[in-house]
Amino acid sequence: MLILIFRRQLWKKFGLHFLMGGESLMWQQYGVISLLYLKHKFQIHIHKLWQKEQIFTESKEHY
Repeated sequence: MLILIFRRQLWKKFGLHFLMGGESLMWQQYGVISLLYLKHKFQIHIHKLWQKEQIFTESKEHY
């Protein structure tokens, strides 16, 4: 939710510059930050799935 507000604020600040073809470096940096954030979220998700899988295989071995 926070990232959406952050994006909206950025759009308000830099949207006009972007439309006029300026501040492209700022947008490139923001794009990289967004990708890193998404990658981080994805890694957490994968880790949780992996943990569930581990628990599942361990519980099967007990029977």
